[in-house]
Amino acid sequence: MTPYYKPEIRESNMPFFTVIIPTYNRADLIVHSIESVINQTFNDFEIIVIDNKSTDDTVSRLQPYLKYDFFSLVVQERNYERARSRNKGFELARGKYVTLLDSDDILYPNCFADAVEYLNQNPDRKFFHCNYQIIDQTGRTLYKGSGKKPRNPFRELAMGNYISNIGLFMEQPVIKKIRVDETPVLIGMEDYDFILRVLYEVKSIGYIDKVNCGVLQHPGRTVMVQDLPIIEDRVRYFLKKNLSSELFEHDFRSFRNSFVSSNMLYLCGAAAVRGLTFKAIGYWFNSGAANVRDIFTIKYWRHFLVIIKNMFK
Repeated sequence: MTPYYKPEIRESNMPFFTVIIPTYNRADLIVHSIESVINQTFNDFEIIVIDNKSTDDTVSRLQPYLKYDFFSLVVQERNYERARSRNKGFELARGKYVTLLDSDDILYPNCFADAVEYLNQNPDRKFFHCNYQIIDQTGRTLYKGSGKKPRNPFRELAMGNYISNIGLFMEQPVIKKIRVDETPVLIGMEDYDFILRVLYEVKSIGYIDKVNCGVLQHPGRTVMVQDLPIIEDRVRYFLKKNLSSELFEHDFRSFRNSFVSSNMLYLCGAAAVRGLTFKAIGYWFNSGAANVRDIFTIKYWRHFLVIIKNMFK
């Protein structure tokens, strides 16, 4: 049976935000993630940590937080990966709005306050996000997210997941209806798959034009350690699932080619950084073949430069 600490807290008043943090063997990082939530200038929230049977001292590191009424901990009986963990968090969430946080990432102090201010101005918004940046372990900015308020969110999302899963806020009824796909082969793209379905459900995305989150770049990140065949299988499943779904029969229909092209570029980049030059070139050509218009975009030629750069590493 899954251990669940402090179940009596579930009967307290509804918080404004629920933060769901899946974790596995991140004892050296998760405390920073939790502290970034605790240090929010707006403090009406709950934190639900779903531990996937960590084999390090994650659970013991989290024990001091159990004194807080806003903190709950679920320890799974085995490692179910983050998709199932997020769904478990959705089941337990009581907040009016729910947000996801990986156990190696952080929120900046005004993240919740800015979200509340945004909702005061847009009270009917069910789904919105802020911008983020990728940082190194010293806090130095490596990359700023391509934050935007698109004229056509379906087109923009079909061309790639510019939202990520950090700094993303969803109204409670949304996460009670939409679930993260737990299919093992999809692990690593389940967040993109989930966001496609949320947009299809609510039809619009709100945007806060502020960088309020930090994604930590470190050697242990999932995207940095997987072999290319695993990524290829994931993308094949992702494409097959979505192109045959109702999403691409309706709202996303006009952007099928862009969707395929974008995923080919994703594989191009994954192959290039792993030194698999011929594979990368093949996916680069496949991207252009899927959508000829993409040949005239900066994104397309930027990937060519990535290939060239990694040829000489």
